[in-house]
Amino acid sequence: MFDKNKPIPLHSQIKEILEEDILSNKLQPGDPFHSDRELVMRFGVSRGTVRKTLQAMENEGLITRRAGQGTFVASREKQPAVTELETIGIVMYAPAMEAHGFMFKIWRAIGDIAQRDDRHILLIPYSDSYINKEKSYLWDVVKKKGIKGVIITAEEVADEEIMMLHDNHVPVVLLDRYTPCKEIPSIEVDYEYKMYQALRYLKSLGHKKIAYIGNEEKFRIIRECMRFFSQGTQMLGLSQDKQLIKMGGRAGIGTFQAASELFEMQSPPTAVIVQDPFHCVGVLNACWPRQIAVPSQLSIISLAEFYLSSILAPTLSSYEINALEMTHVAFETLDKVMRGQKTKSRKFKSKLIKRDSCVEATKASSIEKKVAAE
Repeated sequence: MFDKNKPIPLHSQIKEILEEDILSNKLQPGDPFHSDRELVMRFGVSRGTVRKTLQAMENEGLITRRAGQGTFVASREKQPAVTELETIGIVMYAPAMEAHGFMFKIWRAIGDIAQRDDRHILLIPYSDSYINKEKSYLWDVVKKKGIKGVIITAEEVADEEIMMLHDNHVPVVLLDRYTPCKEIPSIEVDYEYKMYQALRYLKSLGHKKIAYIGNEEKFRIIRECMRFFSQGTQMLGLSQDKQLIKMGGRAGIGTFQAASELFEMQSPPTAVIVQDPFHCVGVLNACWPRQIAVPSQLSIISLAEFYLSSILAPTLSSYEINALEMTHVAFETLDKVMRGQKTKSRKFKSKLIKRDSCVEATKASSIEKKVAAE
């Protein structure tokens, strides 16, 4: 049933309804298909949404477009389909399943997809203890369980493991993880856009010295964020001090120490960009013994929106990641890979949710006075 309030993208809902019209024989092969205008009127959506729907259906061989004639239902022989109840594996980093808010949204989307598509979805937990010398853990699981396609969300998975799946012709899609091979599609967050927008927003509030606290430098996403931070501060004419980049460890375990080092600088930052809300907790803990008030003396932005963002005091300005749509797109992309169709990687932009943790930098100089007094 079509519902604009559902978290499922509109084009995916429309595609499911139209696909049912074809598979239930309401529309026969060779029949003229609905026009763009008819679909706009039927579903009350924009032409852009309709065109996105039709493009997806054409890519999957459900419809065909003939120049000068229109759009028609494709013949059944041209519709390669994924067999019902094939098993799809979802690789997640085990510790992140408990701590990472992004994973909760992925689980929600997976539940919707499993119910809609009537397929087996197998969770494959991944942790450091599972890694063997041959880097074949995932390949061994895929063979043993008869998995037909894999979506990998864990950046902790070694490139060698991913390439082993690829070399053995296992369809793979990467979700919120960079790809080690152009032939393996990835559905990622646009971190460059997010970092630049965060810096620009803080600059608009009058902040000139901004710090970044990331996760662990061993991860490529974090190294990319460090690079985007350096490029952004340079483009915006902000402080270029390398000491303003710190690592806070996984789940923000080392953020207290990282923030303490920032506050002990002769000229401390007046704003901090953290990787996620867990890192914000470490920053707040470092502020308390130094009597640094957030946000009047220090503004904080998180690059990720977790449940913590809205319950911290003050509430945390965060970038919302559309994990639901990203997960749906990842499954659609995997279906195409499994059918042998062409696919491409895609990056999603994020939206800043402005809350109480950021204000104009009118009192920021008082941090320097407190540090000097200590």
